[in-house]
Order: sequence, then C-alpha cells, then structure tokens
Amino acid sequence: MIVAADPDAETVADVEASGCGWVVPPGRPELLAAQIRHAYEHRDGLAEMGRRGREYVVAEFDRSVALARYRHAIETTLALSQGARASGKAHPLSASSLR
Repeated sequence: MIVAADPDAETVADVEASGCGWVVPPGRPELLAAQIRHAYEHRDGLAEMGRRGREYVVAEFDRSVALARYRHAIETTLALSQGARASGKAHPLSASSLR
C-alpha cells in the first residue's frame, strides 16, 4: 500500500504500525512515482506486506475487537459517572454539567 497523506493522519499511523506499506507526502507526485517504482522493483516483498496489513486489520479493526473497545469505554464512563454521583460531583459529560 502506498499512502499519500499528512504525517499526522490516522492512516499514516496504521501503515507505520502494521508495516504494510509506504507513506509519501501529499502533493508530491514525483515521490509517489518513485515509491511506485520502488514497489515494482521490490515486489518480492509485497506479499509479506499484504500479510502484515491483513493481520493488523484483523487485530485492530475486527468487529469483536471494536465491540470490546466500545464496551470498555462505556463501562469506564459509567464507572466514572457513578463515582462522581457518589461523591456529589457531576460527571463532566452528564446532562447537568452541560446546562
């Protein structure tokens, strides 16, 4: 995978974390062309990069992983809210704190 994106883009972090491709800055067609040539000249490693990308997606974005993360976020938010309620303080995200 060749990604043309700003360095702070989420996609860049994913490509770097997974080792599944290369990143070039946007608006630099000469760098994109050079990276395409590099990929073509080193295509024997592309299957391995694809395998790493697939493993990363399954580990990070699989439905069960996403649901577990949402569940954890909800449980953490509820625990914070209950703790704030017990101490008499409004949780920063509660309806009463938004008035």
